[in-house]
Parts: sequence; C-alpha cells; structure tokens
Amino acid sequence: MTIRISASELEQTIAQSFPYEYNDGLVKVNVEQPKVAINDGRIFLDFPVKVNGLIRKKGHLLTSGVVNFDKIDGSFYIAESRVDSILFEKETVEDLRLKQRYTNMANNMIKKKLDGTPVYSLEQSAVESFAKELLKDVRTEGNELIVELGL
Repeated sequence: MTIRISASELEQTIAQSFPYEYNDGLVKVNVEQPKVAINDGRIFLDFPVKVNGLIRKKGHLLTSGVVNFDKIDGSFYIAESRVDSILFEKETVEDLRLKQRYTNMANNMIKKKLDGTPVYSLEQSAVESFAKELLKDVRTEGNELIVELGL
C-alpha cells in the first residue's frame, strides 16, 4: 500500500501552525504561512517574513527539513530544519554584511518552531493502525511525500 501526500496537502497542515511571531527583545519577526515544495528527500518551505526592531524589512525565509515518522502517534514530523536563505526586499550593503547574523538568528527561531511540527497524521482506522507497524519507507518523489506500507 502506498500513500501519496502532495505538497499542497502538507501546506494545509503546516499552515495551521502559522502565522508565528518571534521576539528576542531587540527584534520581532512575523513569519506567515509558507508555500511548500518537496524535492531530493527534503521538504522546502518559503515563508513571507516581516522584521521589526533595529531594522525594518520584508522578505522571504527559505527553509528545509526532512520528514520523520512517529510510530506511537502515527504522525509525520519535520526534523533537521535549517535556513537555506534569507531574501530581503531592497537589500542594502549593511544587510549583506549582517546576513550571517540574520541567518543564525533565523536558524534558532526556525528549529524551535519547525522541528516536531506535524505535517501529516494517519487516521485511526483499523487499517492505518496496522500501517504504523508496517511502515517500510518514507521518501519524496516529484512534489509528493511517498509513504510505503507492507510486510
């Protein structure tokens, strides 16, 4: 048995955890609902962001992670999330100079929010209860998450 989960299905589930506001005292970051893509064994998320504080910026936070399965609750979660890129509208030379600092802060924020975020849960029907014990493989194919079940 194979379950195919499209990026748009994952997007709907992930959207339930956003918008998200991060505030470290100096900077407040608003992270909106992401667009989701799947490729090369990773899930990619493109978040619109607004930064307020010492700087005021709008842009996109491009992140990725892998999907892990928890047999106990039958859910798939994002793990090993990381920031791949930060893109600001109207970037300045100062933004480029501070890019690593922004990336480090964003990595901390994203790991706290994304790692452990459920992206899909098996329904609790009798067949899917057995599926928790029969999971063979979780991989990506095109723009889908593929879950293979079997003996």
